[in-house]
Amino acid sequence: MLALTTQSVTAVAVAVTVINLLLVYVAFKFVKAATTKAVIALVLGGLILGVWSQRNEISKCKKDILSGHISAKTCDFFGVWKVKIPGL
Repeated sequence: MLALTTQSVTAVAVAVTVINLLLVYVAFKFVKAATTKAVIALVLGGLILGVWSQRNEISKCKKDILSGHISAKTCDFFGVWKVKIPGL
């Protein structure tokens, strides 16, 4: 299984956000149909919000684990991947 750390999740979240923003720009520049533009913007916008909120959840989970509020040793990314907390 893929081992993720909080640093790698943060880097992936930022990269996915930037790539999706570029895709939105390309879609608005080259796609002519307004409906298609709207659908593309909604799908990519939803993906951006989802990844960014998961990044925030990982940060919050890390703080809770390191402060002792949670006894777990890992956090979940989208409920699928386990993220290892450095120093544990």
